[in-house]
Amino acid sequence: MPTLFITDVNHQVALSSKHIVVRQNHGTDNPKILRQIPIHDVDRVVAIPGVRISTPLLTRLLRLKIPVSFISKTGYLIGSFCPAREGDATDRLRQYMYASDPHWIQLQARELVAAKLANSRRLLQKASADHSLS
Repeated sequence: MPTLFITDVNHQVALSSKHIVVRQNHGTDNPKILRQIPIHDVDRVVAIPGVRISTPLLTRLLRLKIPVSFISKTGYLIGSFCPAREGDATDRLRQYMYASDPHWIQLQARELVAAKLANSRRLLQKASADHSLS
């Protein structure tokens, strides 16, 4: 199960050993367990606002590099919890170093323009070929 979707505001999701436990929550002292999913069977978690996700589960998911996203009921992304990436500071410093090098900037600009021209040419050739079939 790559993606775990939780789309009912009456659900609470928690960590139990190595499992994600989804419970039906109607304000009772003993919520009904709906499902137990091994945490290693999940690649990402998507939930709607109002779903209760425990902090221990959220922490474990992030440590296992599993992102958690919240979407609106109509499917729009509200926000995400993403695992920390190693080397971000080093990558950013390298980006700033390259961005201040005029030779590198010119080289990148040339490659970008060449790629755009090649793609435009392919697009025009395809449109021309499709038109001739009609």
